[in-house]
Amino acid sequence: MPGKRAGVNPWIIAMTVMLATFMEVLDTSVANVSLPNIAGSLSASVDEATWVLTSYLVANAIILPMGGWFSMLLGRKRFYMICVGLFTVSSFLCGLAPSLTMLIVFRIARSGAGRRTARRLVQLKLYCHVRDRYRDRADRGGLVGVAA
Repeated sequence: MPGKRAGVNPWIIAMTVMLATFMEVLDTSVANVSLPNIAGSLSASVDEATWVLTSYLVANAIILPMGGWFSMLLGRKRFYMICVGLFTVSSFLCGLAPSLTMLIVFRIARSGAGRRTARRLVQLKLYCHVRDRYRDRADRGGLVGVAA
């Protein structure tokens, strides 16, 4: 069976990827909703605080094409775990950021790691048998909905 590994339960992989997807979606939503509070807490104007969102999107656009290369270089599993770790550490640092500049720097780091974790849903298809393809697509769609 091509693409199926012995001893790997696809549901464990799915739940692991879903958790990372949930973290990334929650991160984006919280930043959008709390932008005025971020501006007030860091003594910045709302216009200055929008750099928190803009930097996240720009970093994502820069890092997105490199994801495939890093995946091939490091291996999918190792790259995924590095991204989850970086996302967690940079999220913690965002919470501790004393200034707007530091928050933007940590958000850039979180953007690169977070977008990689969400893209791993595509990798689930590598662990599925060809005859289960449509059912697995529906399962992945449901997992994204639950994570969102």
